[in-house]
Amino acid sequence: MKINNLFKDEYQCMFLNETNISLGKKYKELKIPTENFSDDKFLEYIKYRYVTVCFEKKGVGTLVFSNHIADNPFDILQKKYKEFPAYYFWASDTLGNFKILKDGKIQRKIASKGYVRDGFIGSEEQVIGKPCEYEIQNGKVYKMKYDEYTIKISKDEMAKMFDYYVPLNRNEDIVFDSIKLYYNIDHGNLKYELKDFPDAKFSQALIHIGKNYDYEFTKPLIIFKQKNILRSTFFKNKYSKFNLKNVKKLLKLGLFDKIDEKLRKTDLFFKPRFLMDYNFVSLFLDAITESLLPGEDYKTTYSEYRISFDEPGEYILKTSSIFYFSAEFIEGKFNIKIYSMMKNGKPVSNEFVAELNGFEKNELLVFYNQILDYIFDDNLAEYLLV
Repeated sequence: MKINNLFKDEYQCMFLNETNISLGKKYKELKIPTENFSDDKFLEYIKYRYVTVCFEKKGVGTLVFSNHIADNPFDILQKKYKEFPAYYFWASDTLGNFKILKDGKIQRKIASKGYVRDGFIGSEEQVIGKPCEYEIQNGKVYKMKYDEYTIKISKDEMAKMFDYYVPLNRNEDIVFDSIKLYYNIDHGNLKYELKDFPDAKFSQALIHIGKNYDYEFTKPLIIFKQKNILRSTFFKNKYSKFNLKNVKKLLKLGLFDKIDEKLRKTDLFFKPRFLMDYNFVSLFLDAITESLLPGEDYKTTYSEYRISFDEPGEYILKTSSIFYFSAEFIEGKFNIKIYSMMKNGKPVSNEFVAELNGFEKNELLVFYNQILDYIFDDNLAEYLLV
């Protein structure tokens, strides 16, 4: 594997002069065989699935990649292995953030103002500690000046810092002794989202049910790739699932004959958000509740398939997947099945994707990852069950 292939667009990693590390109880190790993984597959897991990947080289150390910002593994490593120096690198085209850590504290930090995830997450300027060896040796000491408000650290400069402190060649095809994959199963925001569910509104939606029942209404869901993230949103209105026979009819546009890379306004669905397990759970539970409440099959009229949000970026129709869920109350148990109408831009005929039989955290995590497995032709969810 070439480290440089994981530095595409943006990256976040930490190097420790230690192997056989552990990320603690929050992170579940996924025993997925990686022998046949391409570099792009590792990048897909890191960017879109929020899997933390630890590359271990005996006698050298461990290089950890992750896209997590909140509840990230780097905070755990900083505290758990504080006797070892650790080097942290976070970079994009606009952002540079470098730290040297030891004894659980920041020895040196240089951070420029910038953004990652297409503008969702930013960093402010900050300089902490004394100049490091790299700065002294290269005669370039970063510091905040009273008359200057911007520190600039280019991706090239961050790469040079990496080369100075990490004894691994970014351009070399390295055979690591061990590669471990971890999934955060105890995300703080996910706990919060589930704290009050089922809520009164959901219970009210079920109160009139005393027998087996197949709910008529649903809300379609769209998921698509955009550069370094997945975006998702539910359609604003609910539809009769029995009328969702054809994705072309749903969209009312011959979108399969062209590619539109521009972001435009729409009345079809809410502003797409970057997709992670915890925000998906929140939006999905709301969508289920809305579909169960009595109401008409509201539909909007539109002639174009457009998207509305302010951040710059690209939207490619070929990357879109569209799903809808079917809610049932069978033999006293609530059940959700989700079906696909479009997979990565290709219309499909109501393909079954996943089933949800409860609202416990682990069940929802598996359900969420089964949907992404369908998009990526993968089987990550199976390893969450082990």
